[in-house]
Amino acid sequence: MVYINSAKLAALLAAASSICVIFAHPGEVHDPTHVKREIETLNSLATAHKRSLGLCANGLNARALNDRSIARRAAKAEKLRAVRGIPDSKYITFCFSVYIR
Repeated sequence: MVYINSAKLAALLAAASSICVIFAHPGEVHDPTHVKREIETLNSLATAHKRSLGLCANGLNARALNDRSIARRAAKAEKLRAVRGIPDSKYITFCFSVYIR
């Protein structure tokens, strides 16, 4: 039977994982000032272009689009149920509502 010391195994795994990190991107140099400048640029762009979609969600066009997509999906579901011989959706909805409660 082979006995493995857990401390030696942990040290071996740590060494193996550090080798992967070392050789992942050889020669890549990160200039701290360049990284800081890039982060500041990205943050300023993110705050400048931040928009809330909450205002758009309640508009007439958004509601009409949502209603059309619901109707389209319901029609597709009914068509697939008819092709596969599955009972109507009222029965299935009732079963799910009873099961969920």
